[in-house]
Amino acid sequence: MMSTMKWLCGALALTAAGLMAPGCGPSQTIDLRNDAGFERDADEEERDTGNDPDTGFDADVDDDPDATEDPDADVDPDGGNDPDADEDPDADVDDEPDADDPGPLTDGEAAARAMIAGFCDAVWSCPDGSQQVAFLSLTLGRYPDAQACTDAWRAGAGSMDLSELIRSVDEGRIVVDRDLLDACTDAIAEAACNAEGDQTGMQIPEACRTAMAGQASAGDACINLQDCASGLRCDYSYEQDAPCYGTCVDPAVADACGNDGICDEATSYCDRSGTEPECVDYEVGDECTEGGGECAEDFVCVRGYCQFDYAPEPINLAGEGETCSQFDQTFCLPGLTCQTSAANGSVSTCERPRAAGEVCIQTSDCEAGLRCGEQDGGPSICGALLPLGEPCQESGECESSYCFYDYEVTGEHGTCAERQICELP
Repeated sequence: MMSTMKWLCGALALTAAGLMAPGCGPSQTIDLRNDAGFERDADEEERDTGNDPDTGFDADVDDDPDATEDPDADVDPDGGNDPDADEDPDADVDDEPDADDPGPLTDGEAAARAMIAGFCDAVWSCPDGSQQVAFLSLTLGRYPDAQACTDAWRAGAGSMDLSELIRSVDEGRIVVDRDLLDACTDAIAEAACNAEGDQTGMQIPEACRTAMAGQASAGDACINLQDCASGLRCDYSYEQDAPCYGTCVDPAVADACGNDGICDEATSYCDRSGTEPECVDYEVGDECTEGGGECAEDFVCVRGYCQFDYAPEPINLAGEGETCSQFDQTFCLPGLTCQTSAANGSVSTCERPRAAGEVCIQTSDCEAGLRCGEQDGGPSICGALLPLGEPCQESGECESSYCFYDYEVTGEHGTCAERQICELP
């Protein structure tokens, strides 16, 4: 349930739809080496793998002071070779999965990790670059650094659901070129840093469309904006009784704008006020000449007509201990969160996220992967996320990253649940 214009905003808000998924279900790397694990950080942090003394290619072997003095060297029944060299239990340690990394990534998982890596890179490389980055930092900035943020990709870095992207790859609607995923990561970071307007204005970079090539033909069902083949777009509806999936359409078809806004953005927009959405020419106000000064206060001349000026306020960044407020566009540097304490009254300041067991007011006060929960007879503290079936107020409190609201059943609170799966025809 997310158009190209809304994929980022939805990700931040932990909505039921995922980053690039128009469907009703959950959904949204990389790297991109061809070795086991495909970990982006592995390539950066383990560059000496080939010279690891446990791999059989010991960089120090020729300098070993005992190498020529070993009295047993000439009589070694194994010919001077370490009999255990090929059986060193540590030789493949970097390729073995641990508790947080269950093994080599599938193509879908690699694509998902690349997306997360791009957003994480943006938050730490250009924290004041755009509205998109500022809002991303509200969740991704709870991690201590960009690498920790990227490493949390399996949980969507706490703010995005990537399962539908992975599903589309697994089911063949998207084909991933691992060699191009790094370019996608860089393109996401660049696009976020340079985005104009508010947090709903970002488009999926072309580098990502190339790295994750859609295979669905015109008329086929789609659940991600990427599913459709080159030249096609996934058109879907927000109507309550509409299916959770969309249909691949040709953008050139007259009025085929649907909820994805498939129009010539230079001259028209998608009007959904009628029975069927249609592309209409921009005629918001009086005709004007850009820079001519004909428009009233708070309006600007865009494409020849006076339109409301949606230019965002400049972003301000605050350091540790400094005051912060989203209302005046003052955000905290990444690695800090905007917190209000009883001691400060109504004044909020940028502070390090609270660790498990520390007092908090809201979940955003806590380190990533924790929630702020009430304690019997005491103040709220940061603790573990809620399992399935537990009552919740927001998706960020749940292990599943999804708080399902059914007011007829639960009343005022939601319930931590698995995300719904969009079934295709």
